[in-house]
Amino acid sequence: MIRPRPLLAKPEFLSSEEASVVDRINKGLLRVAAARSEKVKGADYLASKLAWKVKTYQNGLLYRTVSLFDGCVAAMGASSPVVAMLASRALLETVALLGELLLKTRKALQQRDFEAFGAWLFQRIFATRDEAMLAQYGEIPSTRAVNIVTILSGFESKYPDVSGLREIYDQLSEFCHPNSMGHHFLFGNLDTQNHTMSYDDVQDKESTFALILTALCVIEFVEDWLLEFDQHVSALKEVG
Repeated sequence: MIRPRPLLAKPEFLSSEEASVVDRINKGLLRVAAARSEKVKGADYLASKLAWKVKTYQNGLLYRTVSLFDGCVAAMGASSPVVAMLASRALLETVALLGELLLKTRKALQQRDFEAFGAWLFQRIFATRDEAMLAQYGEIPSTRAVNIVTILSGFESKYPDVSGLREIYDQLSEFCHPNSMGHHFLFGNLDTQNHTMSYDDVQDKESTFALILTALCVIEFVEDWLLEFDQHVSALKEVG
């Protein structure tokens, strides 16, 4: 069931420009959420397994995208910055997979190399790092998951519009990992006069929100890609 969406709130400290960004990505989220399909019927794709695979892979990633956005919004509302950053970093990974799918589908339609594209789709749809699953089902064709950083960096290099994606990802990683930024500096503040550490749910609310907001802006790419995905799926139906 597709339920009503929680939207990103606007803290009082936001500038008018930042507030407009929040409004824009909230609208983007609503459109992406509405574009998901509750069912993808095989009867509609009898003419093309490739179209079926692209549609089901994209739809699952769209559900994951919306779920992560929702989780980030909920975490920020609960003053849980680490969880919000974990969700927003995972969102970047998921959008990189969607973008990779878009580029691969576009290339397959241009070059008409559907056999290689089908093998690639199989690998991505069933990718795993679970050694028990790999041992049980084998790796021919290989379903061992590719490192997500490799995918993210590769997508950024081929899609200039997302330049800076890896940099944002790396910044979030510093908070997601238990490095100093993820505990000492995120929650603590040292008073150098009396040598006392003070703690709060988050020390620098403005910078933390700005970083997460920057990550959430990738929802606009997903929104922009919706029409092209629909066109590609229709084109694949025609080629069988």
